[in-house]
This record gives sequence, C-alpha cells and structure tokens, in this order.
Amino acid sequence: MGGGVISDDEMAEQIVIEAEAAALAADPAKDGSISPEVKASKHKQLVADLTTKLKALSPDKKSDPRSLMTSLAKAVSGGSQSSFYKKDGAKKSGSKHVSIDVKQAQRTWLAKLAQL
Repeated sequence: MGGGVISDDEMAEQIVIEAEAAALAADPAKDGSISPEVKASKHKQLVADLTTKLKALSPDKKSDPRSLMTSLAKAVSGGSQSSFYKKDGAKKSGSKHVSIDVKQAQRTWLAKLAQL
C-alpha cells in the first residue's frame, strides 16, 4: 500500500482488516494477540461486496483513500450496533475471535457511501 495509488480491492481489504482489528482492540485477547480470528468466508464476502461498491464510486469521492478507509472501518466497528464485535463468550474467555454480521455491515456501508 506504499505511496502509490491504491486499488479498490486493496482499499476494501484494508477496510475489513481495520474493522476486524478495531473489534479485537476494543476487547483484547488474553494472549495479547493483535491479529483477530474471523470466519474466512465472511471476510472474503465483505471484501468482494465492498470492492464492488468502491468501484461504483466516482473517483472524486476516493480522492482521500486513507480518510475513506478509516471512515468505513469505524462505521462498522464501534458502538452497540457494531457489525464487527466479540460475543459475550469470546469476551469472557479472552478469545481473539471476532464475529461479523455481514448483512449489517453491508447496510451500514451502503448508507455511509450514500452520504458521500
């Protein structure tokens, strides 16, 4: 992701990774791990869906990719209606597993992108 132009695929991947990491950071794993454990199929589905949405966005709305990525990651990884979260059992056990509500994340991102 150096200093060059970032592709929509890379941007989508980074947004999902940042949201997963934020959910784990909100309730850290007992082993101190900073890499969340997530269901690969949900991760892949969200990256693909978000890539499609980003490709449809006009270039002027992607002129500040860092800001866009941060905004979209925060939209799904904070608060009581978060799409990326740790279930009570995972919190109690200190697990690094992060759950993902795919449909909620998709709705949240659709609404956030419509505001741009």
